[in-house]
Amino acid sequence: MKNDMTDWTTDGSEGFEKRSSDSTKESLSYPGIRHLLWLAGFFVIGSLALYFFSIFGFLPQLHNGLGIWNFASDAFGDHILAGSLADRLREGDYSGWWALPVHKNPAYVKIYSVFYYLLGKSPLSLLPLNTVLYLVVVLMTFFVGKALFSEPVGLWSAVLVGVLPSFFLQATHSAKDALYIGGQLLIIHAITLLVAKVQNKRTLFIIAANSMIGLWILWLIRPYMLQLAAFLWLCALVIGVVRGLKGKRQFALSFGVGAIVLGLFAGVSGSWRYDWSRVLIDSVRGKQFSPDSKIELEYCRKRKMADNGFCMGGCPRADTYADVPFCWIMLVEHTRWKFRTTSQRSASPEAGSNIGRHVSFQGPGDIFRYVPRAIQIGLAAPFPAMWFSSGQATGRLGRWIAGVETGLMYVGLLLAAFGVWKERRNPAVLLVSFFVFCGITLLGLVVVNIGALYRQRYIFWFLMIILAVQGFVRLRERPPWSQKASQERLG
Repeated sequence: MKNDMTDWTTDGSEGFEKRSSDSTKESLSYPGIRHLLWLAGFFVIGSLALYFFSIFGFLPQLHNGLGIWNFASDAFGDHILAGSLADRLREGDYSGWWALPVHKNPAYVKIYSVFYYLLGKSPLSLLPLNTVLYLVVVLMTFFVGKALFSEPVGLWSAVLVGVLPSFFLQATHSAKDALYIGGQLLIIHAITLLVAKVQNKRTLFIIAANSMIGLWILWLIRPYMLQLAAFLWLCALVIGVVRGLKGKRQFALSFGVGAIVLGLFAGVSGSWRYDWSRVLIDSVRGKQFSPDSKIELEYCRKRKMADNGFCMGGCPRADTYADVPFCWIMLVEHTRWKFRTTSQRSASPEAGSNIGRHVSFQGPGDIFRYVPRAIQIGLAAPFPAMWFSSGQATGRLGRWIAGVETGLMYVGLLLAAFGVWKERRNPAVLLVSFFVFCGITLLGLVVVNIGALYRQRYIFWFLMIILAVQGFVRLRERPPWSQKASQERLG
């Protein structure tokens, strides 16, 4: 019997290398892409239907009557802000529009304002932008699935992502999530190609272009994900070097490209710092700090972090980050505090939209003990008990949709685990699985609101869908209960 634990750094992933090499030789006119383009038409029809349903007053409790539905809560504020920025453009204040700080006027809202300026202040004006970004997510899912496994896996994964109801509805209203997911998929695709033993210039160009565009998008939309992306890239570079040395192949050019990209990742992610001043404004509410950070930290411990904004007072002035572990604990706690205070303002306790709202972290031990629960929340929330309750923004219908999707993802999780096990000699699969595991764990730690968790989890769900489709393919090829599989296990 062939050894199941073949070293993946040498000859254990020839199929993966061949697929990755073939993907760089073929043109972009894959037959599967032509089928996926039909999803753009489906998206346009769905967006128009949602807009006119709102205009004509169908299901009035779920929208504002002007084309914006409650399932995209950010869209209400973004619509107002983009309208005011569009007014600046109409007044000819182009330099003032350009000079507006990104942290107060997000980049995607500025893009909205351009469409409002050109096409009018209506949610329907964003249809071209939303359609393009939706299609980018679908196509990049296809390319990631194809690079990891095969074209059929990529095709079916892209179709499943494209028809996922909650993502489809969210993408009709907000470009932020689709833009971020597209950026992450660009980076994952580049990492998949970097791990393969491919040495042609076209592949290296794709790796560099995808990683640079993805890095720029992450920096604009969710810079706090840069550190995880940089670490993932470092792992890919190390694996690529090890496999290149083992295979005795020339890899200097790909190593150079990977090292340059890693340097850019490290530089950009290293330059980003948590907005401590905003933390203090959010949660201190006018309290005066002692100049001695030790006094503040001692105060925090005595108060058991009842007011974590006060506890974070010493962190911005700790230039050497002597109390780094405590400061980062407070960062996690502050993020959870923001979700708690937001839910208190916008939702009643009976709304059932929060998980672990009363949990607080007072030390590293609390975080470590909460990790199993965080993994459970990241993977499985909303739990079955929540599927049939009524949500604050989307009512009972929204909870039903979320329940159906989550139930299907439970099955997908089992298939994904099976697929990862069968492809355990594929280093790119191990990296993707590691990224998914870390991502859902971090989300479970810091996000207490179900709606926010759902939106920020899409990228991990989409990668899990790719793994699940491959798991289904491998299950069909040789089910564990088949006679042939039993004979192989017996030797």
